[in-house]
Amino acid sequence: MFLAVTLFVAANFQHSPANMGYFSLIMPTGHGPGWGAALAWNIIPAGIGNMAGGALLVALPFWYALGPARRRALAAPGQAGTAASGTANRAPR
Repeated sequence: MFLAVTLFVAANFQHSPANMGYFSLIMPTGHGPGWGAALAWNIIPAGIGNMAGGALLVALPFWYALGPARRRALAAPGQAGTAASGTANRAPR
């Protein structure tokens, strides 16, 4: 675990759990920035970035990919073929 967290932070991937692990490894030695500075300058900004990235890069593409017709198709599995193709509301010929 030590190597994975250290490599993650050394590669400058700012992720709150990895940073908290990294800071907690150095704090008992009396070195490091201190919890106040760690929270203010690293963990809180990384957390905000993770939330924004999760919303914009994960949730938004899923919302777009699963448009209204696809969401209806997932809600009604028996009509998945007709709702997904947009023919659910058409009258039979």
